[in-house]
Amino acid sequence: MSDALLLAGVTASAYAATNLDQLVLLIAFRAAGGGVRVSLAHALVLAMVLGASLAAETAADSLDPALLGHLGWIPIALGVSGLLRLRRRVASAGGSGVSVDRLTVPAMAFAMLAHSGDLLAALVPLAAETRETLLPVLWATTALAGLVWLGLARAIAGIPGVQERLEGLAPYLLPPLLIAVGVYILLDSRSDVPI
Repeated sequence: MSDALLLAGVTASAYAATNLDQLVLLIAFRAAGGGVRVSLAHALVLAMVLGASLAAETAADSLDPALLGHLGWIPIALGVSGLLRLRRRVASAGGSGVSVDRLTVPAMAFAMLAHSGDLLAALVPLAAETRETLLPVLWATTALAGLVWLGLARAIAGIPGVQERLEGLAPYLLPPLLIAVGVYILLDSRSDVPI
């Protein structure tokens, strides 16, 4: 398998693993009639996350390459934390009662950005350890995954019961996927070794 395909697969998996909550939020905003404002807010958040990962990757260039693999502990810690929260989980009440009609694009973007920290925590180590020639693959895959998420949200926003199911599954799927991304980074495979 080529390095670019392997990196694209890991990046897409990291995006999916860290953005199940984002998908639920996108579906909720879409289902409540957010329309094109939801797409604009999501694009704004994706641009911020990609910009932050680029800045972190640039800063990581000044670090000792032998230390970069240890950044894999970040998504592992997030995954373990998620497993611990899942263990202590208490059933939560339903919706927030917030009307999407009153939410502006920046307000929706900030709500989505609050759910993007785990994506950033997964992308920063990947970007820091990825060869410079493969960085466009990482960012293009992330942008494409963001478009897929928007398409999914649009397609399933009107299906009854979908949002509740995703909210129920996310806490079980996210922690092991984050741990897997962290292990991948720690293993320092051929596609993520700086040259």
